[in-house]
Parts: sequence; structure tokens; C-alpha cells
Amino acid sequence: MTSEVYVIDKSSGRRIVLEGKMTVGRAESCDIQLQGTGISRSHGLFELSEGQLIFTDLGSSNGSFVNGEKLTQTQALYEGEILSIGDCELEVHSGVERSEGSAAEDDATAFISMSGQQDDLPAMWSDSAGLESDSHTQFAAAPSESAATGAYRQGSLELPAIGSSPRLVSITAEQRGQEFPLDADGEEQVCWNIGRDSSCDIVVADASVSGQHAQLIRDGRRWKVVNWMSTNGTFVNGSKGLSTYLKHGDIIGLGKVELAFELPAGMEASNMQTPSRKRGLFARLLDRIRGR
Repeated sequence: MTSEVYVIDKSSGRRIVLEGKMTVGRAESCDIQLQGTGISRSHGLFELSEGQLIFTDLGSSNGSFVNGEKLTQTQALYEGEILSIGDCELEVHSGVERSEGSAAEDDATAFISMSGQQDDLPAMWSDSAGLESDSHTQFAAAPSESAATGAYRQGSLELPAIGSSPRLVSITAEQRGQEFPLDADGEEQVCWNIGRDSSCDIVVADASVSGQHAQLIRDGRRWKVVNWMSTNGTFVNGSKGLSTYLKHGDIIGLGKVELAFELPAGMEASNMQTPSRKRGLFARLLDRIRGR
């Protein structure tokens, strides 16, 4: 195994050393900033844990690919593999060779036994590659609107007053009122890992929540929740999704736990604004032809 883990941008030859958790995307706030076509502001997340390099797509518009195959879940990266982010190709140098055993483990995630409780859970929403094989996460049925959600909508739940930062606050009876402020590392933090595992930024101690369940992403002035490696899926206002933009008062369902996403007064309006989009290549060419 090499002492240093890095990727090489094949177009520029740039060598990017990877340590711990590093976000990658077009935004200046990302640890690794890439410029190019098809790259989202907060595109993905590299994680280096005990010598193994792992990559998670953070709900990007165009997806991420390894050796030409689109990622549908968090995936381990091996020596010599090509990670494609938009039109940028990154060659992986992790010092860890892919073996037949590791390939079989990756494929095995599509065949997790549900023991008869198959609530139409796609394989890509299941815990991946043995990361939760011994965690005994409890299966939960797809949620309908709960009494707690109804009471929250009516404003009849007693919850702590929100401070000056965005937050998640539990409305589930057992954890009701537990707050998770979203300002832990200041303005530079763009990703919060949510799960039962103690290594997560937001630890939700419930058996129906996966060890690494979801990620909350700050995308400029907007926020979104991305399903990570969960058994029971991630829901927003009762609808299952891989990546969902949030507004003030939305209810995030993780297993049997419900968390309200809240913004301080003054931040709600800006969060609803749709970010400006660059005109497409074809549209820009037409503008040139027309002399605009």
C-alpha cells in the first residue's frame, strides 16, 4: 500500500492528495475545486478510512462514474480506476488493488435479504458492501403522516426556539426537541453525515436508522438531503428520494425517526430562490450566430 493516496486529473496532470473527508465540486467552498462541463457545485465526497478510499456522489445533476459505470451508491475506489465527474477524469492511486473478493462484495449489495419485509426498497438504497452487515438495522415500513408531523404542522409541538443557525430538530416522541445545529464547523462546512454511527456529524440513536444513513448538503443558499447507505431509505414529507431539496418546515424521515428542517427568520426566502443556471452550449452558440 502506498503511504499517500491521491488522484490525478488526466486533462491537466494535477496531482490531488486525499486526506480524511474532502468534498469535490465546482463551488469555491469545496476542498477540491474542479472546473468543467457537467460538474455540480457540491458534486461528491472522498473519504479515506483505514487506508480504503471511498467516494459518494452528493446528489449531483449528472452523476459520477467509475470505469464508465454510473454510481448508484457509495463505492470503494481501487488503484488505477477512473472516476469521472462531469468531463473531468480522475485516475485513482490508492495503493489498494481490486481483488475478486472485493468485486464480489460490491456486487453483493444488490442481493441483501429482506426476510419477507420487501417494502419495495431498491438495492441501491440498501447498506453497501458489508459496511452494515453486522449492525442489525431494524426494517421500517414506508411512513405515512404521523401524529407528530400533524402536530408540528399545526404548531402545537413544544420545541426549543430556533437560534441564529439552521437546524434539524427531532419531532419523534422518544427524541422530541433534540436539536442538531448546522453550524458545527462554520461557513466552510458543506456536508453533514447523518446516522447511528458515532463517527457521523449528526448521530441519531435509533435502531431503525442506519449507521451511515443520509447526508445533508449545503448547496450555495439551498439545502438538500441525500440518501447515503441506508436500509430503510430517506423520506421528505413522506416521499422517498435519493436527493431532495429542502425548504423550511420539511420533515425528513429516517427509519422511524422524523426530523424537522428549520431555517432562522430571514433565511427562509433566500433558501427558496432558484439559483441562476448557465445557458447551455447550444443556446450560447445560437446567441453568437444572432450577434447577441
